[in-house]
Amino acid sequence: MTDSGARLKALRQALAAAGLDGWLVPRGDAFAGEEVQAADERLAWISGFSGSAGCALITADAAVLWSDVRYALQMQNETDSNWQCYDTAKLNVSKWLAGHFSGEARIGFDAMLMPVATHTRLLDELKTHDAEGIALVAAAQPLDALWDDRPPRHISQAWNVDAKHHGRGRDEKIAAAVAMLKEQAADALVISAPTELAWLLNMRAMDLAHTPIVLAFGLLTADGVVQVFHEKSALEAIDKEQMEVHPPAHLNDALAAYKGRNVWIDPAHCPFALTKILEAAGAQIIQKPSPLGDMKVIKNAVEASGFRAAHRRDGLAMVRFLAWLDGAQGTRTEMQAAEKLQHFRSEGDNYLMDSFAAISAAGAHGAIIHYRATPATDAPLAPDNLYLVDSGAQYHEATTDITRVILLGNAPKDARKCYSHVLKAHIALDRQQFPHDTTGAQLDAITRRKMWDAGLNYGHGTGHGVGCCLGVHEPPSIAPKASAALKAGMVLSNEPGYYRAGAFGIRLENLVLVVDRAEGFLGFEHLTLVPFDRRLIAVELLTPSERDWLNAYHSEVREAIAPQIAALADKDEQKAVATWLETATAPL
Repeated sequence: MTDSGARLKALRQALAAAGLDGWLVPRGDAFAGEEVQAADERLAWISGFSGSAGCALITADAAVLWSDVRYALQMQNETDSNWQCYDTAKLNVSKWLAGHFSGEARIGFDAMLMPVATHTRLLDELKTHDAEGIALVAAAQPLDALWDDRPPRHISQAWNVDAKHHGRGRDEKIAAAVAMLKEQAADALVISAPTELAWLLNMRAMDLAHTPIVLAFGLLTADGVVQVFHEKSALEAIDKEQMEVHPPAHLNDALAAYKGRNVWIDPAHCPFALTKILEAAGAQIIQKPSPLGDMKVIKNAVEASGFRAAHRRDGLAMVRFLAWLDGAQGTRTEMQAAEKLQHFRSEGDNYLMDSFAAISAAGAHGAIIHYRATPATDAPLAPDNLYLVDSGAQYHEATTDITRVILLGNAPKDARKCYSHVLKAHIALDRQQFPHDTTGAQLDAITRRKMWDAGLNYGHGTGHGVGCCLGVHEPPSIAPKASAALKAGMVLSNEPGYYRAGAFGIRLENLVLVVDRAEGFLGFEHLTLVPFDRRLIAVELLTPSERDWLNAYHSEVREAIAPQIAALADKDEQKAVATWLETATAPL
């Protein structure tokens, strides 16, 4: 836990010197991504909170932290007594500000770290709360000067994605995007999401620990050229067809050159600072979701095949891990288990990195939805407990994400009942056929019904989009407020759950591909190939059709994984894993 007292004192002194009444600290970088480099972990530095979503506000007399329900326990556990912690769904930043300041106030923020949409939302909310005297003031970032041991930035060498993995050339992608620019009469598109830039140019890199992208802004012009603002040396190996590389410092001048012309920005990602440059230059700003986002989420046939292949290899790694785990219960810890799983994955072909830091959570830690084991919290995999492992990998051809819950010894009270109802919800979504234009919100409700009937629920979405060797968490989503319609070619997660604070957590996650079914209808093809723990299933709670689904799924897993086990070099492991798989996939 971070002792934040000295840091807060230094920040408050800096704010007073700048004539500011408060400072907003988002958890994010200039690209508004979920994952950031260590140099951009300002929220963690000032507060101690290490979650992937959140925001802090520091005033002369308060330090307040917000995140969503996934991080409710983590916020409390990682912050000291200087902090007040809130769920954004119950009390947002603007409402707190309106209640704290009765008159005028100047709240500072870093304009490169605040997307346009966030700035607009905050202003609208302040108006709603009759707090228009509270001004949001773009100012110089004070934290960086106070952060003495701030880590250096990491710049990696980028590479071209092989055509056998991307299935669609850069020229074709650019042509489709330029056509959309012309429909909007736009002269240029600011590419502010690095995953979109990586997808458009068919390039990847390792600027982040878990997302294989180049952290750079791009500018797509109406004549079909992509200007990339990044260190030239890092892009030496990249094909330069329809592409120019400029130093990062040249971005402002490039935007300022669009005086009197139309520039398209995505308000969800574009920093507020860039729009001020465009406005000052006299450019006309078009605020709409990036066309690249809608293009990227639809996987082509080559990408879909890559997902299937990657999940077969990932399934082998998971099965090897689960077989190892059954023989290691009571003798290993959460961190040791996560390291072992990463080792199994790293031995597979085309492995690049894990797609996020594994959630390896024993017992009560499983109820902390985005728990991360640390040396201070590293718990043993003790008997008579549940163990939740949520993990994934980046392969050259796809991204994986899977959650399984494993019984360690005897089941805790109600664990089988809760596990079985989560499994019923998972099966309900996997089997659901739905018409075109069905939204994520509609599917979320259908999935939850199985659990609502049993008086159970969970505080996170049912599913999220997954990129193709890109972000493990991307649009669209299956969640209560998800308004986007699902389309064939999208890859999403199916992950209902249940969490009992102080006892255990249950989440069962597969990735699924949206595919065409009967005329006018869509459905899901499950990609993940890993058994569910039969020991946790209360068979009497499953309907005959649910048992048939599970038996068919386990048969599919066995057929896909068994031949790979036979190819393992270690004959003792080969025998042990084959025996484990046969038992784990036996019919109910």
